[in-house]
Amino acid sequence: MDAQALERLEAKTPQQRMYVELVDEFGFPPVVSNALVRRVDQYVHELNTPLNPPGRVTYLAAGRNEPPGKTLQEMRLTPVQLTLHHPDDPQVLREGGMDALRDVKIQRLTEEAADQGAWLTQEDLALLVCTSIRSVRRAVARLRKQGLEVPTRGQKMDIGKGVSHKTKIVDLWLRGHQYSEIQKRTHHSPGCIQTYLVDFSRVAFLQEQRLSLPDMRQATGMSERLIQEYLELLTQCDPKNPRLAEIRQTRQGGARRLQRKTGGEGAPTAPRRSTSTRSTARSSRRASARS
Repeated sequence: MDAQALERLEAKTPQQRMYVELVDEFGFPPVVSNALVRRVDQYVHELNTPLNPPGRVTYLAAGRNEPPGKTLQEMRLTPVQLTLHHPDDPQVLREGGMDALRDVKIQRLTEEAADQGAWLTQEDLALLVCTSIRSVRRAVARLRKQGLEVPTRGQKMDIGKGVSHKTKIVDLWLRGHQYSEIQKRTHHSPGCIQTYLVDFSRVAFLQEQRLSLPDMRQATGMSERLIQEYLELLTQCDPKNPRLAEIRQTRQGGARRLQRKTGGEGAPTAPRRSTSTRSTARSSRRASARS
């Protein structure tokens, strides 16, 4: 088959069909029609991503930069990936009941949306967690009294900066609380608590390596907002804090085990998920040295 025949076959796409309709039936100029086709194609791709694992959905929320006073019809909406169901949710429900599960979900959903450049409204939250707006309002007020950030659109314009529930949990651990105490106070499972502490230890390690904030984000996959909260927590923490020493000992112990296993020299290691973090840190430092 010759090249011209292949080009004709490749042109038979839904995008081409839409382009012709915009030009012929609506009278749009070709340049505008092309731009509209590309934009619609982008929207379709964003809203039909196949990457959502079980329990996650795509939801349209108000963009972070949208000022107050706009109607919904005038507002720029941002597609965000939200975790409606987490594997630890049944344990939270069993141990804390519906109120505890609602609080955990509201924290998770609002922070996920904020990390992706959008704010959820109380109406959004009521729909997502299947409750009333009044219940959402009470839950948000209760969480904020605990010093936790719940970044909803309606409140973001009027309140000061709080901290995420992840930073609050790490702070409790640094203050000497045990897992059982943290679990009782925050309604988060030991698995979630361990995950947050591992992420915190990775940020502490990368700070010691003097990585920049963008490099830390690339190395960890965490949001800059959360990394900044962890860095601020490290700044406020006493360098002699025994829990910080425990993190360092864990890394040093990993390095010694690596030496015994390989017979070579190993750099201090973080908890399990730090391999990619260390390799990315080394790559970032080499790139900085070359520049």
